[in-house]
Amino acid sequence: MECRDFSPRSLSSSGVQVLPVLGDLRRSLRSELREACRDLPEFKPGVRRLALGSFGALGTPSSFHLPVLRECRLRCMASAIRLFRSHVTVDVEVAELAAPHRRLTNRRLEMLWDRLCIRHRGDKMSGETAHRDVARFKLPEDEIFGGWLNLDAQSQYFHCVPGSHRDTTCSKVGFCREPSKASSMRRVEVPAGHLVIFFQEILHEVPRQSCKCSTSLRLFVGWRLTRSTLSLQDLAAKKKPGVPTTAMLVATQGVPLLPSGQEPPMYARNHFNFWRKGLIAWSEQSIRESCLELKVCGGCERWLVPRFLKSLQELGLPLKPAEEWTIFGKRFRLWPEFDFVPLRPPDSCGEVGKKRTWSAMEQLKSGRDVPMGLVAGKISSR
Repeated sequence: MECRDFSPRSLSSSGVQVLPVLGDLRRSLRSELREACRDLPEFKPGVRRLALGSFGALGTPSSFHLPVLRECRLRCMASAIRLFRSHVTVDVEVAELAAPHRRLTNRRLEMLWDRLCIRHRGDKMSGETAHRDVARFKLPEDEIFGGWLNLDAQSQYFHCVPGSHRDTTCSKVGFCREPSKASSMRRVEVPAGHLVIFFQEILHEVPRQSCKCSTSLRLFVGWRLTRSTLSLQDLAAKKKPGVPTTAMLVATQGVPLLPSGQEPPMYARNHFNFWRKGLIAWSEQSIRESCLELKVCGGCERWLVPRFLKSLQELGLPLKPAEEWTIFGKRFRLWPEFDFVPLRPPDSCGEVGKKRTWSAMEQLKSGRDVPMGLVAGKISSR
């Protein structure tokens, strides 16, 4: 049954919204991104397939720290601020009607780390059944949102049941399957250069389909509305041993957790169990030796890429120059203007607390550098 098209009314009511972000810049940013992907340090020169499986999401540390993706993320933030401020205002007005004497505090908006996705012509998506995503490390009052930035020249589509974020009863975390009538599912268009944002708990699916363009690109982008001063990554680091803090990720250029709380894998478990020859060939032909580990595979020891890669620093691969992290890693408060506070690696020097206020577009037009994955701050509801 073909999914009918749906135009969202608002993030609060529909559970999904689409925003313009890149405009005429999409083509140049896409070209810059493709060029950067040809030179990822974890791969041998000339490698085309950067992820196993048709889903195409990368798990390499460098893919989270590319400067061109930092610019894409800032432009997403600049476009999304007004939407989230409006969403928070609606929430406050409803809460005040229900409890007029309750004291309401401002909320913070965090841009969550997520993956770059590259698909090639003919890649066949097996599809995902209707499900809800529930973040493992979120706080009870947090609202978590998923989405992606469309970097293609043609539209992409999000399939969901509009309004279903309001009727969730899922008590699990992670990938929560749930039966859904096909007649309830709708298709939301995400035009070229646009960003889709949706409640993580909205019932949605990934349809079975094949990639029809030569190379399809999208940048997954997560969001968190919270009253906490800790990032989702730092909350996870406090609760789970071995999880790096945000500062450590920045300093070592490591692999962050996904918004769901999962580690980004290089390949699925099924690849090791049922597609060993392909995994062995991909490891030998595509992955640099410094990223391989000696593993028992089919009764023999083989040099394979592990499912989860370490940081660029631990792998002995080149990091971006340190001064870029002084400039790029920023945390800011979101009032009508941005209040940027540099987030530096622990061993860096200089003033950490020095602030300067910029509007979103002033920051972009000034030609100054832009933030990396984590961006957190307050949103005023007035």
